[in-house]
Amino acid sequence: IVYKTPPVCHLGLIMRRHLVHLRHHRNRIFEIIHLLVGFLLPLSLASTNHLLNLQNGHINNPDILRKQKHRYKSLVSWINGIAHTPEDAKITAEKMSALFGDSIVNYCHNPTSMRKPSDTIGYVRDLTQCTQQLQFGKETKEVLDLTEHLRKLCKSTGRFGRVVHLAHSQGALITYLAAKRLTAEERRKIEIICFGGAAAITNEEFPEFSRCVNYYSINDPLLHIVDKSKRALATGLLGWNKNSGEPEFVFLTPKGHDPIVD
Repeated sequence: IVYKTPPVCHLGLIMRRHLVHLRHHRNRIFEIIHLLVGFLLPLSLASTNHLLNLQNGHINNPDILRKQKHRYKSLVSWINGIAHTPEDAKITAEKMSALFGDSIVNYCHNPTSMRKPSDTIGYVRDLTQCTQQLQFGKETKEVLDLTEHLRKLCKSTGRFGRVVHLAHSQGALITYLAAKRLTAEERRKIEIICFGGAAAITNEEFPEFSRCVNYYSINDPLLHIVDKSKRALATGLLGWNKNSGEPEFVFLTPKGHDPIVD
């Protein structure tokens, strides 16, 4: 191959073409870096002034909307247990937000029948609803609301995004029932972390979930009700997440003598 020096009149055209190619590759590199950062960052951060979505995961604040337009991101989701007023849920969400680096907590409020902390009748109604869900698999409005909540979050994360969903007590039971209504593709985008759950969620039953962890204090009364958790504690067979390699059950030493506090 004989290399011929191009005429001077063509040098300008050739240099222009090279510059165009360089700009193209530079833009592609920026796009790749942008995608990797969005995929690898554990959470999509927001300012501390706009941490909460107060209407069951619906985002109304324009600043939050602008921050969440990134195509690939992870979102934090949470549902509470029984006896949580809207104010209780808000306070808990604020504390959780701080633990996740001031990230937005998209919470789905599980309403209570209690009108005040001393409302025994309302508490009994909450327990009755929980029993119906546990024994008969009753799909209450709370189950349908959480299903819609998780679907919207999965859609908003983009193709490679992830939803880190936390559930406490009855919230874990509602999550269990909602999981049956989600598609396999939606479940693949979700990590499940339960605390003192009225139902245990495992990869054995929901293999599509990218992660399932169930935390219990060893003096939790629910261990006598939730068969999977009771069996795991008795046998030491904790199950293993196929993706993360961590155990599906984690049993914690109680800090005091009150199982409610623990």
